[in-house]
Amino acid sequence: MSLLAQMMLVTSLALPGADTPVPREAVTMQDGRAFVNCQWLQQNRIDLSCRQTPDSVTLSDTFWPVVVWSIDRKGTGTYHPTAGNTVQRQFTPPLKLGLLIPEYWLAARDLTLLLGVPVRWDSGRLWLGPTPGFQRSQAKQIKASKALVQTRKQRGLPPLSGHLEGEEDVLLVPASSADLACSWVEHQVTCWNWQHEGWKQTWQATTGRHPFDPWPQKTASALNAVLGDTTTLSGNKPVWFDGLAYEVRGGSGMSRSVRRGRVAPGGLWTQVYEKAGLIDDAFAPPEF
Repeated sequence: MSLLAQMMLVTSLALPGADTPVPREAVTMQDGRAFVNCQWLQQNRIDLSCRQTPDSVTLSDTFWPVVVWSIDRKGTGTYHPTAGNTVQRQFTPPLKLGLLIPEYWLAARDLTLLLGVPVRWDSGRLWLGPTPGFQRSQAKQIKASKALVQTRKQRGLPPLSGHLEGEEDVLLVPASSADLACSWVEHQVTCWNWQHEGWKQTWQATTGRHPFDPWPQKTASALNAVLGDTTTLSGNKPVWFDGLAYEVRGGSGMSRSVRRGRVAPGGLWTQVYEKAGLIDDAFAPPEF
């Protein structure tokens, strides 16, 4: 599926909120406690990642990817705030139900303890509010930035922007403009400018860096921090003074991954969204 097709797919998904209860089939009760299905969270909540292995569940707020909890079958939750530190807490042991394809179910109240998700039980239904990370993301979109995002959506992606099987496609846009965009696939970079109601190619180059390599690096220009040394094939290299936003799409087969973040002048970067799963899982719309 192309990146544009994925964008069209995700825009049909409702944003998380407290206006819709969790479907009854995604909730089970045990000893008077409500448990919610991990797979349902993964496939239907753009703000939650819930991935399971045979022996554990990994849960995170996709809009706050610095906190990732791993919960084992005994209910011991672990996350690493830094490379040398480990935080452990005891939670309700997840339920593992099903014979042919076992699935984990998490205690609803633990979603609050783990990630701060608002949880309430009303009229026999379970309601889950949006994650704090999603709320912060929405609050940061001031009126001017929302207009910028809307303009980018209306214009769509520049040509040749699309996911390649087994590769990562990196979309780069300047922090404060909807008129420019660059696509980086393997070792090739193509940049575009919006002119006369359409995208016009302005620069094409090769880079010694691959999207799988570590980036960004420290350098004055955010674009250079991402791409490294480049060799121009045609056109003129753009100059972006105030940083950039990026979105990385990858995966193969039915598996897809999305990472989104910002790179400031000087190379300082912040990742603001991350999720991986099946192609029909809930992914956040590509808003920068």
